[in-house]
Amino acid sequence: MLVARRLYLYFVAGVSLAVLAAGLVNLLELGLQTLWEALTGTQVIFQPPGAVRRELSLYSALTVVALPIWLLHWWLIERVLAPGRAEAELERHSLVRALYVTILLFVSFLLWANAALDLLQWAFEAVLDVSEPFTMQPAAEFVIGRLAVLVVLGGIWIYHAWIVLRDRRASALSGGADWLPRLYLYVGAAFGLVTLLAGASQLIQTLVDALFGRGEVVAGDLRRVLAQGSAWLLGGFVVWSLHWGYSLGLRAQPDWRGEHERRSLLRWVYLYLGVFAGVALTLGALAVSLAELFRWALGVDTGDTSQRVQAVVEPPLLMLPVTLLWLYHRRQIHQEAEGIPEAGWRVSVGRLIGYLSALAGLAFAGSGLALLLGMLFDLLLGGSRVAALPPGWWRGQVSGYGAVTLVGGLAWLWYWYAALRRVAAEPVAERASLSRRAYLYIVLAVTIVGLLGGLAFVLYRFLGWLLGVTGGAQLVSDISVALGVVIVAGLLLAYHALTLRQDLREVAERLPAERTVRLTLRLPTDIDPEQAVEELRRHLPPGVELEVAG
Repeated sequence: MLVARRLYLYFVAGVSLAVLAAGLVNLLELGLQTLWEALTGTQVIFQPPGAVRRELSLYSALTVVALPIWLLHWWLIERVLAPGRAEAELERHSLVRALYVTILLFVSFLLWANAALDLLQWAFEAVLDVSEPFTMQPAAEFVIGRLAVLVVLGGIWIYHAWIVLRDRRASALSGGADWLPRLYLYVGAAFGLVTLLAGASQLIQTLVDALFGRGEVVAGDLRRVLAQGSAWLLGGFVVWSLHWGYSLGLRAQPDWRGEHERRSLLRWVYLYLGVFAGVALTLGALAVSLAELFRWALGVDTGDTSQRVQAVVEPPLLMLPVTLLWLYHRRQIHQEAEGIPEAGWRVSVGRLIGYLSALAGLAFAGSGLALLLGMLFDLLLGGSRVAALPPGWWRGQVSGYGAVTLVGGLAWLWYWYAALRRVAAEPVAERASLSRRAYLYIVLAVTIVGLLGGLAFVLYRFLGWLLGVTGGAQLVSDISVALGVVIVAGLLLAYHALTLRQDLREVAERLPAERTVRLTLRLPTDIDPEQAVEELRRHLPPGVELEVAG
């Protein structure tokens, strides 16, 4: 009954609010246009007579119809939250309410953030006097339209953000009411971070082009690129700071909000994804730079000396902001792990970072080596591509694949050696850790899929050759990369399967016959602790005992 009521109220409130927002945005835009024309005497949009009145009628009708519907349904929702109402707690913990608020935060945030980024870019272009702005609209029409979106959608976003803060202050939320708004928080932080990094990389690209006299410096208006990069950098920093700064403040709270934030799975996923993406992108940049050095050493013609130097130094410089953010998230993970009292938490955090980094390095090394072996098979066995390509074609491919293999292999060896040292220091704890098991099973799953896919493709092409569908040279070129995948996947599968087998055997031999696990049971005040413990005892597996300390 209550769920059906909530679904009805929140659905109608959401639809009516969307219609209301559309009407308000367009009415505000018309009002600003009229004000601008009155102040400047310049018409913003050239429209036939009566068009403005028709638009005013339409958007006024939308607003007048949607506003009372939204107010009525939102009042019915908010009435339940009045002080002293028994349903208030249930409403705040409602999954439907959390989903409604989160969707509105998502949608309104994306709209006002994009409008703000457009306005920032326009402002930077105006300051730098860009000859060809990124928008084809007249300046007044463009600014007025973005301002209307920013004001209306920004107001809706602020109001619903306040709703979330009010609910959190009123009671200790759990379940979807707790994590759904947090999901929005970290997606918003990620959006700002990606925008910030894109702007910083674009500014670095502009600087490199200016130093070497290429790119937009020669081909176009450098000021346009500077304006876009500066807008993204500033806008992304504001958005990221707004969301990430709030999460840091929330984490520092001494009540349940801080406790939930410190232990939030979404928070740790966000931080670990930042580390993994930073490692992967940094390795990719180093591989591109090293490949250019190899091409230079092997005599591949990639331009004059200036072009070659730019190709070597440019990728690491472009990824420098990503590398800095990777190091920041890595340091943040270690700092937050120190504040969690459970023993071994910091060790587990460091262990997970190590295996994530090893996984990224292994992905680079494995893919690069498979492609390198495929190219060598094609070259040595006389594939059809060898005859079709110009002499020395292999130098460029060896440079690229070799660089990826070398960079990824060195990264994997570094982190795997650290794991081996942890095994030597604490054999059981390391070999039985969830991070190590997850790493091993992920590698096993990926290599088995690669092995099956590669073998199936090789057999398919081989049968086609036997049946006369393709020639021998074509067969070699068709299966060369697949053979490389099979060999690399087989080697990695064998090594990691043996490692997993050794882990399982040693853990089984060294683990004691009986273990004691300390648990913390948190109960609402209206539940009898003894009854809860007895209920837990009835669901324990055979041989497991539950004792209450103290």
